[in-house]
Amino acid sequence: MCPDDSFTDVDLDTSFCLSQEDYTTEDDTEMSPQNEIKYLVFHSHLLSLFTQCRSCHLSCIGRISDKQGTYIAVTQECSHCGYKWTWRSQPFIRDTPAGNLLLSASILFSGATPAKVLHLLDHLKMACIKDRTFFDHQKFYLLPSIKATWKESQTVLLQQCIARGSPLSIGGDGRCDSPGHSAKFGSYGIVDMDSKKIIHLELVQCNQVTSSNNMEKEGLLKALNFLASKSLESKQRHPHIDHRYDVWHVSEGIKKKLGKLSKQANCDLVREWTKSITNHLYWCAANGIDGDDILKRWKSLMDHICDEHDECYHTTLSPEDRRKKWFAPGSKAHEKLYDILCSKTLLPDIKKLSSQHQTSSLEAYHSVVNHFAPKLLSFSYHGLHSRLLLAVLHFNENFGRPQARTREGKERLAIAYTKAKAGECTPKPIPVPKTYNIVYVEKLMHKAVEYCTAGEKHEHSESPPPLASAYEHPDKDTIPSFSRYKR
Repeated sequence: MCPDDSFTDVDLDTSFCLSQEDYTTEDDTEMSPQNEIKYLVFHSHLLSLFTQCRSCHLSCIGRISDKQGTYIAVTQECSHCGYKWTWRSQPFIRDTPAGNLLLSASILFSGATPAKVLHLLDHLKMACIKDRTFFDHQKFYLLPSIKATWKESQTVLLQQCIARGSPLSIGGDGRCDSPGHSAKFGSYGIVDMDSKKIIHLELVQCNQVTSSNNMEKEGLLKALNFLASKSLESKQRHPHIDHRYDVWHVSEGIKKKLGKLSKQANCDLVREWTKSITNHLYWCAANGIDGDDILKRWKSLMDHICDEHDECYHTTLSPEDRRKKWFAPGSKAHEKLYDILCSKTLLPDIKKLSSQHQTSSLEAYHSVVNHFAPKLLSFSYHGLHSRLLLAVLHFNENFGRPQARTREGKERLAIAYTKAKAGECTPKPIPVPKTYNIVYVEKLMHKAVEYCTAGEKHEHSESPPPLASAYEHPDKDTIPSFSRYKR
């Protein structure tokens, strides 16, 4: 810490003033505010440092002369010799205390919410910023930092896709900010199936389409148009697109229907066959040559479960392989099972099952979104969009982490009991720890400080009009229900 930067001196006695070497230890180095370590200091212990005049060494009292959120300034004026100086708790980034900006940045970049963090600091009786200050920082410095960092990352990802020179294989899935038909926002993520990283994200507000149900389709069309503009032609409306369905989504739909069927009278056998049926679906997708072959393999299941194996692809079954009871042809359970597995709506989907790529990485990304933008909370358009981009940056940096190992070099495994498998245990690899602040957060912090230093308040692109803008806004005095509150 340099005395010239930290003190305002009046009639400074230079023969007494500490030199730079006196202030600096071996561990102190020139560093940016975001990288410098901060400490929690109590009020009484802080003021105990200002009980003696630096010039005449007589008793003197320091007082807090300025407060701005986490920043304070302590001024000490000696009544004996008149010596006066001011100590500042933190540096300024232009006209903004560094601690205030970095606190706002840390709240947003970690996926936390200002209400909870500021309440926590208030319970601790720590001097901190107000929520209005956080939202000002978010608007002018933090959101632009997120968007700029994402654009840089996205440019690299798209260049890698183009450099491969092979047809683009992408997967897409939508996510609404709330369940049912009351969703206000719908996001659509595009994953590169080769690198398993998110390469684009679209956010749609429900008043941009005819209904909430159309937000996912609109997000897809916008994403495909964007990829086409980046020399990555992939439009669904073009006939050369090979559109495939994720096996997991189709399997989950079948599993739910079989679960309901197994609860009906005389249909207990369906529960015993459910896992085999879903496994057969994955086998059909993985081994089918084309859509017709996948469908042919799927239909062979209906004969197999009745102990008829003329159309089956397996070898002769031994008595040990016949562990489950066979269905009786024409029985209630068999007929209802046929209606589900060979329905007119399911068979076209079976033909389009993906044999190479699945969207499991998108499901993993959605779990990350739940941390940065939980559905329990409501966000503005730009606020939600920035948190979705944070989730993308975090996911892309941490996806595909190698498996952790013990000190002896053995791969670490955990035993997982999932609800979907009804208590059946599954070995689960333990990856190395996530990196919350090694790469992408450092970039975000650097840009936030850079924008604040420049003093430019970045405005955002236009957002869709609020939902309430479509309605008439009457004066409160004209609404009968407000009359009871009048005095």
